[in-house]
Amino acid sequence: MKNHEGCRKAALDLGGRPDDCLCTDCKRRKGVTTVRSVPPSARNRQGRTYAKHKLFVFERDDYICQICRLPTDPAARPSDDRYPTVDHIFPVALGGDDEVDNLRTAHRWCNIAVTDGASAYDDQVRELAQKKFG
Repeated sequence: MKNHEGCRKAALDLGGRPDDCLCTDCKRRKGVTTVRSVPPSARNRQGRTYAKHKLFVFERDDYICQICRLPTDPAARPSDDRYPTVDHIFPVALGGDDEVDNLRTAHRWCNIAVTDGASAYDDQVRELAQKKFG
């Protein structure tokens, strides 16, 4: 409670009294959950099995991004654009599955840039990534 004293003072109710803020901890305490807090591609991910294929996919693709054809950096931090991620070729949002043949290695940046259902944009993302990383 003491951690949120400042944010509660910033949010006043109609009577001018401090009210709970909208930070994650206060929302959790109030039991408020929003669908927007979860990315669309991850909303129905409970029970997904693609993570168990991660190492196999990286080794199969030799840690090369299959979107831009440039090497990923396994030593990079997860927030780094060069970090290797597993990307679905045919997106889960459009009915794709977690089988190995539907997975590919991708830079974190390329994976985000392609987005769900936008594999038609692979060529555009490839050009941008090659300028960014090349």
